Amino acid sequence: MSIGPSFLPSNLESKTFPIPSDVDAIETHPPTTPTSNKTCKMAKKTKARVITVRLLSMAMTGFFYTFNRARTASPMSMLKYDPIIRRKVLFLEQKRKGR
Repeated sequence: MSIGPSFLPSNLESKTFPIPSDVDAIETHPPTTPTSNKTCKMAKKTKARVITVRLLSMAMTGFFYTFNRARTASPMSMLKYDPIIRRKVLFLEQKRKGR
C-alpha cells in the first residue's frame, strides 16, 4: 500500500518526473502589452429635451430674459417689457456662442 494520494492511478504513484536543471529551460510566455492604439468607444450622452435660451432685446439695451424651451421647437420671439427704456419691445432668441 502506498502513502500517496488515492486518486492517482497505481502506475503513476511510484513514478518520479524529471525537473529541469536550469531555470532558463522553463518556457515562459512573453509579457503581454496592452493595446494602446485602440481606444475604447463609449456611448454618447443623450441630449436634453429642454434647453435654456436667452431672449435679447431688439432695442439694443442689452437687457435679456432667459426661458426654457423644447429642443425641437422653433426659435422664440415675443414682445416683453424692457425696463431700461420702459416700453414693450421685441425680444428675439440669441444665437448660442461656443456650444
